[in-house]
Amino acid sequence: MMRSPLSSALLFASPLGNTSAPSSHKVFHTVESFLSRLAARKTLVVIALFLAVIGLRLAVLSQLPVPIPGIHDEFSYLLMADTFAHGRFANPPHPMWVSFETFHVNFFPTYSSMFPPAQGFVLAIGSCWDIPGSACF
Repeated sequence: MMRSPLSSALLFASPLGNTSAPSSHKVFHTVESFLSRLAARKTLVVIALFLAVIGLRLAVLSQLPVPIPGIHDEFSYLLMADTFAHGRFANPPHPMWVSFETFHVNFFPTYSSMFPPAQGFVLAIGSCWDIPGSACF
């Protein structure tokens, strides 16, 4: 009997390992046909994968809490997110900016992060939800 790659993978991953029973072939055929029909609908797969990842993160949030920034580039990303969340592209420099110099932050001519803006936009969207840690999934 010729098996497709998906059914072979499912047989390999089966915890029972008993493939001689006729019911196991029916189960694997059912699963394979369902996944084949699902794969034909690419938009649905993308949406389902997106929701599955978010759902999985929310499910383990109590065991793996929101990370606390600890590296200086993470603080630069948070500065960028806060700047974008307040509707600005940059902040005015502090009058005593020389005393506050740090890594990955430009202080002159504007007080802003030196990284590209994409990560800051994503974090800003999460911070606009006003849910603590929503941007740090």
